[in-house]
Amino acid sequence: MKIRFIGDEFTCLGFNLAGVYSVVAEDKEALEYEFDKALNDEDLGLLFITEKEAELIRDNVEEQKTGGNMPLVVEIPSREGWRERGKALKLINRVLSIKT
Repeated sequence: MKIRFIGDEFTCLGFNLAGVYSVVAEDKEALEYEFDKALNDEDLGLLFITEKEAELIRDNVEEQKTGGNMPLVVEIPSREGWRERGKALKLINRVLSIKT
């Protein structure tokens, strides 16, 4: 199973240092192209994307997240942090099925 990351240059650098193939998408068209390319990669199991970039192609991201198909798409904060305060905790609670 392969892992890929799509995001800003700074965050890509961190993923590259961790050995994860990363792509910087300069504009919406490039982002859509890279996202579709990732979805068509049969060996890809996990696709990380920064929240900022995901907002630019929100419909595509939500369709993949709710479609139940591989790869699993996970949004992470960019270096500016989460757009919504407490979002990380809500996400962890939802993934672990914890009711608060």
